[in-house]
Amino acid sequence: MSVQTTYMVLSLPLYHTSRSFSFLNTSPSYEHVFILKLNKKLKELLPNSIDIKAKFVINKYLERLETLHNLTLSEFVAY
Repeated sequence: MSVQTTYMVLSLPLYHTSRSFSFLNTSPSYEHVFILKLNKKLKELLPNSIDIKAKFVINKYLERLETLHNLTLSEFVAY
């Protein structure tokens, strides 16, 4: 049995990284694909509500607190 097979059978990672990343979709908003809110949140909405999109990090960045206005988008996402 090869080393790779052993790792796969035992569900062990073949590598470890110390960095994580986040994808920021910076294309125009009319081109964005969106994710629906959770079912629990959707059920709380009025029947004719059109507020069905989950908030993306860019929306959260635009609505950030006044004390965070000196952060760039990349810093905001990192922290």
